[in-house]
Amino acid sequence: MSRLADEALASAVRATLPQTIFGTPWDVRVTDDIDHAGADFYSGVVRVHETWLQSIHKSRLSYVTRHYPLAIGPFEEAEPQLIPHNGCTECRRRPVTVGRAITIQRSFAGGQFSGALIVGEAFIARSNEDHDMFADRNREIAIKGVMTALHSRAWKRLADARALTELRDLALGVVTRMGSQRPYDASTCICLLPYDRLLPSATADKLRYYERLQIYPQEGIPFPVLRQECADAIVFMERDEILSLLLRLSFDISELQNSFVGNNGDSGDLSSNRLTDEEFALLV
Repeated sequence: MSRLADEALASAVRATLPQTIFGTPWDVRVTDDIDHAGADFYSGVVRVHETWLQSIHKSRLSYVTRHYPLAIGPFEEAEPQLIPHNGCTECRRRPVTVGRAITIQRSFAGGQFSGALIVGEAFIARSNEDHDMFADRNREIAIKGVMTALHSRAWKRLADARALTELRDLALGVVTRMGSQRPYDASTCICLLPYDRLLPSATADKLRYYERLQIYPQEGIPFPVLRQECADAIVFMERDEILSLLLRLSFDISELQNSFVGNNGDSGDLSSNRLTDEEFALLV
């Protein structure tokens, strides 16, 4: 048996489901039995489970892989997978839970949606962290869909970690090379204001402490001290933070070199201390 849904539930269901065949609003009914959920596309009647708002809408399951769940049962842990390994068979746990559902499915054929709607049983699988979800009429396909997404996410994390390690090594070499063609002493002080937001808080606080000691002849921190602290901090920084820091250091070293040219008339080799085009291309 079913009953009319209250306006709040009916509005949420209508906003979620695809249009009826004739474009009229869905006549939303409520049932307390999962197997009684369903839809009549010609009359425009749809029956959802009484817990639809909590179990589906608020759980971000309103639309999963071309499926619009109308009712869903409890999620259960997926069965372990048997995998051949070194002549033996390993039993590997799959971090996926699966729930049986009644859904409206958008038909997909020839690489595009056909416009047809199908109502029936389906299975919704999701990762234990709820990052990945997949729905299909076949239970095992739904599980494999989530496992594929989990593997892709794991490979991406590994690739990102390797790329970040390579970037840190490259950036460390760039910072070490900066200023190596000209001796800088305590008089070559650089303002710390931009570095308060570019460096990790612990490093920025340490540099501010050095500045408060007033052991340098000018306000700020000598470039050799700043360069060393930046080199030490790079191993803890993320990609965008490293790029911003390198660009700022490159700008400040250029300003120092320009000041030497203005004061001494000695051009020296200004390009040798700057970020080269090749290095910049590698960083971005």
